[in-house]
Amino acid sequence: GSNELLLWFGASVNSSSNGTAITTLPSGFTSRATGTAGTTSLPDVVLADNTAVATGATGTQTGTASSGYYEAYQMVAIQPLARPVYRATPTVTGFSATAGSFAVTKQTGVVSGDLIVIVCAGNAPFDSSAGAYSCSGFTDLGVTLGAYGVQNILYRIADGTEGSTFTVTDANPHGTRAEFLQIVLVNAVIDAHSVGNTGYNSTPTDPGLTVAARNELLLWFGAGTNGSGNGQAVPGPSAYTSQVTGLAGNSHEPTLSLYDNETVASGATGTITASGVASGTNWGVATLAVKLGPPLAANHGLLAFC
Repeated sequence: GSNELLLWFGASVNSSSNGTAITTLPSGFTSRATGTAGTTSLPDVVLADNTAVATGATGTQTGTASSGYYEAYQMVAIQPLARPVYRATPTVTGFSATAGSFAVTKQTGVVSGDLIVIVCAGNAPFDSSAGAYSCSGFTDLGVTLGAYGVQNILYRIADGTEGSTFTVTDANPHGTRAEFLQIVLVNAVIDAHSVGNTGYNSTPTDPGLTVAARNELLLWFGAGTNGSGNGQAVPGPSAYTSQVTGLAGNSHEPTLSLYDNETVASGATGTITASGVASGTNWGVATLAVKLGPPLAANHGLLAFC
């Protein structure tokens, strides 16, 4: 595709097997690193790159070494990062507490610009309403699916001011259990979310959503309880990859799970349906689409070749 980074590597020795400099690079390429010429039995190496390329064949890209006797060249094309990636493995934390607040430990390695998402479920007795969760500094997406599903999806962009824990507060505590799924994505922003859906059958179905572009990351959340009010895992849709499943079997604590997939085109996804849910499961599902955010300040990596 366009905007790929072409890396051009060269190495050269002279007739005495000493490193000799590559003095001419391919047209349009910029030198980024060079070795030390003249070292005995050690080829001199060079790295050059080019970003001004279009799709299709590059054609021959030739360099020239001074007094070269043996020369070797290699080229690598690197695509831009297509979709957000996880900063760390998503986690689920379960709580058994009568208090109306829960301390969720922030994942390690979070940096400014990361998208932090906390999915909340819990407090699901048969004869009472679900919990109503909030957290200072987080925005609520407004996905509320009742006593047996995802109750709240909270998010914020990390800016370095957040502490090591997030205090999630339940405005409607019942003295039962709660479960929180935490996701941290590198330089990501939310594009869209579904309204979610609830049900009591073997095929959890989300109405879907409309995404702005291809290569967005679709996050599919499920939460469920069985007929006895204990946590029951909800399998994900076909072609989606499981990232984490929460705690099963706890009374009045819906089991949270996360499955993801990459969008293949912009537009409406259509309904997103899973299957294989255990008989008698009350479920609630929702889908969130995230895309890459604006470029951050450059963070140059290290590249070595030998």
